[in-house]
Amino acid sequence: MKVRVESKSKQYDIAFGAVEEVFREYAGILQNRRAIIFSDDNVWPHHGAAIENALKPYLAGYAVEIMEHGETNKNMNT
Repeated sequence: MKVRVESKSKQYDIAFGAVEEVFREYAGILQNRRAIIFSDDNVWPHHGAAIENALKPYLAGYAVEIMEHGETNKNMNT
């Protein structure tokens, strides 16, 4: 499932669903590109392996950045 978000400066999609399904849907965009995956220290231990395994067939490379959990850590300074 996709939700279209429109801001003053741009539009973008947020995709929801099983990790494999989401990445398969965006395969054409992801193919042979590099990405940075942002997650937090609560989510990554539970879902990181599934995300990495789902992305590997598509990406040329990626890096993972883990942030501390919590809303106070979700800003441009972190």
